[in-house]
Amino acid sequence: MAGKRRESKQKSSATRAPRIAIIGLGTDARALALALQRVKTDYELVGHDREAERARTALADGLVDRNEWNLFDAVEPADLVVLAEPLDQLLITLEQIAPHLRPGALVTDLAALKAPVLELATRVLPDEVSFVGGHLLIDRARVQRAEQSRGAGKGGKRDGKRAGKREGADSDSPVDAPTGTAPLHGATWCLSPAPNATDDAVRVLGRLVRAVGAEALFIDAKEHDALVAGVSLLPRLTAAAQLRLIAASPSADDLRRLADPTLRVLLDDDDWRSPEDLATGSATRSALLHWLDGLETELARLRSALLDEGDDALTDLAAETTEAFAGWLAPPEPGEQSAILDDLSPKNVMRRMLFGGRRREDSAPRPEERRAGERGAEDEGEGSGADA
Repeated sequence: MAGKRRESKQKSSATRAPRIAIIGLGTDARALALALQRVKTDYELVGHDREAERARTALADGLVDRNEWNLFDAVEPADLVVLAEPLDQLLITLEQIAPHLRPGALVTDLAALKAPVLELATRVLPDEVSFVGGHLLIDRARVQRAEQSRGAGKGGKRDGKRAGKREGADSDSPVDAPTGTAPLHGATWCLSPAPNATDDAVRVLGRLVRAVGAEALFIDAKEHDALVAGVSLLPRLTAAAQLRLIAASPSADDLRRLADPTLRVLLDDDDWRSPEDLATGSATRSALLHWLDGLETELARLRSALLDEGDDALTDLAAETTEAFAGWLAPPEPGEQSAILDDLSPKNVMRRMLFGGRRREDSAPRPEERRAGERGAEDEGEGSGADA
C-alpha cells in the first residue's frame, strides 16, 4: 500500500509545485520559514511537528502554507527536506524517513553538531538523495523583530503569506526589506556536505542561504563540532554548572530573582535544553576537554588577580578583554569563503524548481574547490587539534 501511494505521488510530481518540507517547527525553524516566505517564488512550504499546537501556531502565523500531520506524507514528495528537531529526535527522524525520500531530493538539517548527523546520513540515506549538513546561527532578537513587523503588517493569516513582499512587487524579485526586520540578515549558516552530495545540491542550498540573507560558511563537520564546543557548548555547560551551584545555595530564591537574564537565555533553548546530552562521543568530549583546559587557565588568572591586593592585575585583564572584544566585533577578512563562491548555472534543475526565474547573486563552491577545501580542513584538523 505504501509503495502504491509513493508511486502515485511520484507520477503527479510533474504537475505539483516544488515542495520544501520543514520537520520540527521550533525557534530556528520558525526563523527559517519566515525568511523563506519573504523571498518566496512558487514553491510550497510544508510544515510538520510532533507537537500539534506548535504546528497549528506556525500555520496560523502564516509561516507555512500547510501542515502534514503524517511525517512520511510531508517528506515523500519534497524536493528539499529541512530537519529542525533537537539532535536526539533528529537522528531518529532521519533514519525513519530515509526509505521514503524521492530520488534527487536534498536533505539538510539545523542541528548544532554536525558529525553525528553526517555520519548517520551517509550510512542510511539512498545514494540518489543528497545530504548537506547545516547549522544556522540566528539572532533571536532580530527574529522577534521580524515576526512582530510581519504581524503588524498583515490582517490575518490569509493576507500574511505575502506580507513580506512589497506592494505590487514582481513575485520573482528579491524582497527589499529593512535589514532590521529581515530575520536571517547576516546570519552565519554552516554547510557540511556529505561525500555523496551532488554539486547541484550543494549549489542550490548555497543559493538558498544567500536568498534569505544569510552567509554560507562551508566547513568540515568535525572541525565545526570542535569549534562549536568552545563557543556554544562550553558556555552552556558552564551556565548549567552555575545553575546547579545556585540551586544548591540556601539563598536560591533570592539568587533566582537577581540572576542576569542572559543566564536563562543560555539554558532555555530548544537545541541546548540539556547541554550535557550533547557532550557525547569521544570527539566532542576531546574538544570540550581542550576548551576546559583553556577556561581553567583563564579562571586561574582571574583568581590570582582577585587575590592581588592591588588593582593592576584586574585592570590588565579588563584591557585585554576590551581588546579581544573589539577584535570579535570586527568584520571577518574576505578569504577563501568568498573566493570559492560561484554563480549557479541556469541549467541547474533543482535551482529552477525552488527559485523559478529569480535573478539574484548566487553562491556555492566550485566542486573541485569544495573537495580541496574539505581535504584541507581534515589535514588542518589533524595537525592543530580542536582549536584549528
